[in-house]
Amino acid sequence: MNYLDYADYNPKVVFTIRPSVLGFMRRYILCLTPIVALIVYKFVNKYVYDLLTPMKLLGLDFVVDLFNLSFLLFIILALAWVFRSSEVEGAVGLSLTIPLIIALIKTKMSIGADLIREYLENVPTAILIAVVLMLIKTEIYRRTISYKLTDVGIEIAGGIWRRQEQVIPYNQIGRVVLEQSIFGRLLNYGTIIPVSSAEWGSEYYTRAVGAGGGGKVTAGAGYARTLKEVSRDPLKCMYGVKNPKKIKEIIEKMITAQFRAEIDQVEYLKKIYEEISRK
Repeated sequence: MNYLDYADYNPKVVFTIRPSVLGFMRRYILCLTPIVALIVYKFVNKYVYDLLTPMKLLGLDFVVDLFNLSFLLFIILALAWVFRSSEVEGAVGLSLTIPLIIALIKTKMSIGADLIREYLENVPTAILIAVVLMLIKTEIYRRTISYKLTDVGIEIAGGIWRRQEQVIPYNQIGRVVLEQSIFGRLLNYGTIIPVSSAEWGSEYYTRAVGAGGGGKVTAGAGYARTLKEVSRDPLKCMYGVKNPKKIKEIIEKMITAQFRAEIDQVEYLKKIYEEISRK
């Protein structure tokens, strides 16, 4: 058989699965970050309001509105920095952009106290719109993702605006990591991360030495160690799938199938040798 014939081989699909709704629950919750920021802002602002009352009595409403806007932006951006993810970034970006567009339209593109006041008034409505849009977008994204276990490797595909497809051959997988939270163990879902054998225990070290002149002598040295972490991107692992332990066992069997076949061949050759030796 010509070796080129093997290039035309079509992998046989064992089964296909996609991330479950429960597995994506964390991402749905992250879409609600702007609502959490608004609740925190309303709660804290009740206690700050008394401090700002003297400014209102003096007619400094612009300063009060500017402070409220700055305080709201600080809370939203702080939460976005803490919960860094595409869902949070999208929800926060829409929450900040939508009220600005509405305020500019209502104030006829004027810049000043009226713009800030309109912005603050439209923030609650804009946040609700942003959260709904991000929840819809996240669900659509989940539905585009598919994981296929074939007889040669793991096929991962998905994406909305930019579709990504990749195949991870079984002979390139060094280990299989299963991650499950408490709820994941109770509700039987989790994330399976196939790790390349070349990335096992990878560590990166950085050293730096510096010096400067110009009349002043300066010097510096630095050292840092970085551990390479596995990716939990839904397009780089089997994210939030049902029955993860069963899927992990299937992958591990497929990884070791080649070695088990070689062992069987050795045993078979040994029997042939023993038969020949007796003659």
